Amino acid sequence: NVDFLRNMKMFHGFSFAALKSLFYHTLELKTLRKQVIYKKGDDPHSVYIIREGEFLLTMDIEIPFNELGFEDKNGI
Repeated sequence: NVDFLRNMKMFHGFSFAALKSLFYHTLELKTLRKQVIYKKGDDPHSVYIIREGEFLLTMDIEIPFNELGFEDKNGI
């Protein structure tokens, strides 16, 4: 339903024709609890709009220990 897109703040100002075209290229995806949708290294070929429910976004980061601001008491 194009109204779903029209009611989203990020699409305000889009013409009906543009929204209809965008909607034509959408696919509804129903997922299971804890199902992974996208993981690091996947080809980013899609945009996901959460229509209903909750999601968890995680990201791995690496920070050298000496940059964390802790004092090295053991000389390591």
